Amino acid sequence: MIRLLTIVLVALSLSGCAGLQRAETTISNAVGVIASTKVNSKSAYIAINVFNAAERSVTAYLRLPLCDGTKPLCRVNGAATALDGPFNAGIQARNDLRAFMRANKGTLADAGLYNTLVAATDSLQKVMAIYGIGGTK
Repeated sequence: MIRLLTIVLVALSLSGCAGLQRAETTISNAVGVIASTKVNSKSAYIAINVFNAAERSVTAYLRLPLCDGTKPLCRVNGAATALDGPFNAGIQARNDLRAFMRANKGTLADAGLYNTLVAATDSLQKVMAIYGIGGTK
């Protein structure tokens, strides 16, 4: 009888360990999710500066006259339309991330805002490469 009671107690204690392991895994996953929603503020400021550089190049390009075959430096017809979407998306994403950083000084940046800016900058740079803007061709 004592032997049976010992086996039952050992079985219960082992099942308790499995429960603790599941709880530890759940907590670890939750911490991972929380950590993945934040980005180092230095990375956020770098992303903002990369977009700012692309924005300056695009702005200078859009000020050029349309190409008509007589000007050595000109803007290709259709470039403005292609640049419009990613350019405006980048401005909005940059402004949103910048506002978040100002409102939450000393904290990590929001990963969603950061990822939106990085994606918009990437899209803008792809269009810039197609049209040879800013030496990206």
